[in-house]
Amino acid sequence: TILAGLLIFFLFFIYITWFGFSIKVENEKNEGKDIKINPYDNLPFHRKLIDKKNNKVEIFEGDLTKLESLSGLCDGIDQAFYLVHSMTNSKEYIELDRLSARNFVKIAKMKISHVIYLGGISPKEKNISDHLSSRIEVGKILSKSLPTTELRAGPIIGSGSASFEMLRHLSEKLPIMVAPKWINNIVRPISVRDVLKYLVLSLDKQPCLQIDIGSDPMSFKDLMLKYCDYRGLKRYIFPVPILAPGLAARWIGLVTPITNSLASPIVKSVINNIEGDISLALSHYPEIKTLNYNDSIKSAFDKTKKEFDERVNKSDVFVKGCLNALSYRLRQVEKKL
Repeated sequence: TILAGLLIFFLFFIYITWFGFSIKVENEKNEGKDIKINPYDNLPFHRKLIDKKNNKVEIFEGDLTKLESLSGLCDGIDQAFYLVHSMTNSKEYIELDRLSARNFVKIAKMKISHVIYLGGISPKEKNISDHLSSRIEVGKILSKSLPTTELRAGPIIGSGSASFEMLRHLSEKLPIMVAPKWINNIVRPISVRDVLKYLVLSLDKQPCLQIDIGSDPMSFKDLMLKYCDYRGLKRYIFPVPILAPGLAARWIGLVTPITNSLASPIVKSVINNIEGDISLALSHYPEIKTLNYNDSIKSAFDKTKKEFDERVNKSDVFVKGCLNALSYRLRQVEKKL
């Protein structure tokens, strides 16, 4: 009876506190190295994003699930960032990820000297979520046929990251939260700025099979509570053993801008402890001093307040943020060369 009462209260609270989601995105000039982009979104959108006067960026329109559309994708390309994920497009994202990776290998073989792939930290448990299993499988497909550096990350802290947006909206909207008991599982967060450093600096390093990256590990519950402390929010979280991942995902879909199809794989991945071992990252990338979690939050908010000036649809945030931030990092590297 008590649990039913709490559920009714939270549903009522959602309808009262629901408000629209909007976010701003950086709109800055691309002046870095020559880049070829294969957008998964429509071409006109990316033409708006990238300054037409910039001759350093070439847009290639193709579909990684259709091999015939990829002719010429890797022509003149030495190294490639593989940042492809099909999870938001279809419930069959595992097969789409597999097909995309295999098609990329076919078109890149004998042409690409180095692939830099951003995947996920592999849990030590035997029962791994479909989401993390798919990330691991894609890494194996790439590394089997191509010289690959696989950077494995936990929750990425930065505007546009699905994990961070989920955490942020839950914390901002719900003063009292009933959460699954596995919210106490350990994860290793990392700032999106540090992820970009690892990606760009990998261009000047030899391929290395798997490297876990991140800052100090903590529970997902602590991620939320520390976010609330930073924002000056008083929140209460009560872990309970009865909320199944599917139910939790539907709840997140109601309260946040994250869709159920995206929330479900993310929630199921939190069932595992995602800690990893960053010793290899420390030895191979001594120049990177990762931000701690509090500084990662501050960095995300500072970036939003100072530089984001264009309102965009929530589904476009990640691609736009990556392109602009990557361009900025590439310019920094180019100045050092």
